[in-house]
Amino acid sequence: MAPASPPGRVGPSALGPHLLGPQREGTCDPMGEARRHSGSVGVGGQGQGVPPIPSDHAAGQPPAGWVVCGVDGSQHAADASWVAARAAARLGLGLQLVRAFDWPTGGIPGLPAGDLGRVVARRSALGELFRLVDSVAAVHPATAAAGALTDGTALEVLTAATATAALTVVGAQGQSAPGGPRAGSVALGITRTTLCPVLVHRAAVSAAGELGGVAVSVDGGPATARLLDVAARSAGRRGDLVVVDDSPSDLVAPDSWAAVGEALLALRAAHPDLRITRRRHRGLPGSMLVELSVSVSLIVVGRALESTRPHLSARVGAVLRRGTCSTLVVPLDRHV
Repeated sequence: MAPASPPGRVGPSALGPHLLGPQREGTCDPMGEARRHSGSVGVGGQGQGVPPIPSDHAAGQPPAGWVVCGVDGSQHAADASWVAARAAARLGLGLQLVRAFDWPTGGIPGLPAGDLGRVVARRSALGELFRLVDSVAAVHPATAAAGALTDGTALEVLTAATATAALTVVGAQGQSAPGGPRAGSVALGITRTTLCPVLVHRAAVSAAGELGGVAVSVDGGPATARLLDVAARSAGRRGDLVVVDDSPSDLVAPDSWAAVGEALLALRAAHPDLRITRRRHRGLPGSMLVELSVSVSLIVVGRALESTRPHLSARVGAVLRRGTCSTLVVPLDRHV
């Protein structure tokens, strides 16, 4: 059974995704705001570089919601959409590609002025979005795929679209981001505020490529076991998991040190084929993770939710700003 459509207000609201009713697959209303492909949604191939979605649901029961991916016409976003499609197929969830349309007051150089330029730009953006949805649907026909173009800034639109998502995927950079590994403002902003796990995708730069290992940061807090489980399932066939122990010194906080050790014993018992290495960290927050990012393909970190002012810890911020591989940020009820 196909999953329900992503939530959103239908109508003139600037931030609500303008999803049309079902259309015949392979057709497009040129004045429409969305494209939808619906198929019998099942679990597809796992694919490489696709982390599992942390979930409290029973084994084999996919979490509610869709996989949402922000796109903007850049190659970074297109690459992220394919990662999101593999995740949606593996989990039996729908995929929503979301694109913002933010028309500048002064127009865009090279396009007609006023409303005509806006219409031209909008149709161009719709065309790019529809082609991407069609490409994804052709490769993953069992996955319900939809695209929505919505008025507003990229961060506003993506934040609204991910309110009840199971997983959000974004490219580390977009059209306006400078070169280099540093994550752009949209990736940082959505990671700071979204309540679901966020995968910030970067193209593999390590010698190991997409099959490189996984690194995870834990500190012996209440969420240590959960983060280790997410990282272990993310490692999958990669076979290598580096556990960065950020717990205080065993002389200062022996309980935290012992908690990491006990969690690792349980993890090794549950994943006997996984090569697990524990590395003690004593430098600046996130520095070891940044160092490891050149040799692994994914870093898993937790983000606390209890703060009334959403922010990224120094550890998470360091990885997103200076790391060179993909990062999965998992929201946690308690600090980790």
